[in-house]
Amino acid sequence: MNKKIVYIIAAIVILGGTGAGLYFSGILADAEVDPNAPPPADERAYIYVPLKSVVMSFIERKKRRYVQLSMQMVTRDPMTAELLKQNEPMLMAQALTIASAIGIENLRSNEGKKTLVEQLQGNSPQLPVFKDKDLQLEQVIITGFVEQ
Repeated sequence: MNKKIVYIIAAIVILGGTGAGLYFSGILADAEVDPNAPPPADERAYIYVPLKSVVMSFIERKKRRYVQLSMQMVTRDPMTAELLKQNEPMLMAQALTIASAIGIENLRSNEGKKTLVEQLQGNSPQLPVFKDKDLQLEQVIITGFVEQ
C-alpha cells in the first residue's frame, strides 16, 4: 500500500509540474490579440486577367499615329477573375476613355501611365456591371505600350 501512495503522489507532482511548465511557457495562456498587429498575409496565388489591347489613334505633326496599350487586371479571388473576364469589353472601353482623357503626351511619361493605372484601379470596381458585387481587384498593370 505504501508503494501505491508513492506512485500516486509522484504522478500528481509530475502532472502538476507539467501543467505549471506549460502555463508559464505560454502554451496554455490565453492568446491576446494585438489590435495594432497587421492582418495575416493573403496566401492565395495571384490571378492575372489579360485585357485585349486598346488601340488609340492621334495626329502628330500632320501624320496619323497609333498607340497600342496592353493591360492586365490582378486579383487573388477566382470569382473576381471570372467577373473581369465576362466584362472585358466594359473594362476596355473604360481604359480607352481614361487613356484618351489623359492624352498621348502624358501617357508617354511614367507619371501618365501611373495616373492611368490608378484611375483604372479606383474606377473599375464602380462600373455598373460590378454593382453589388464584391470585386477584389488588387492591381492593374500595364504590360505593353507600343507607339507607331
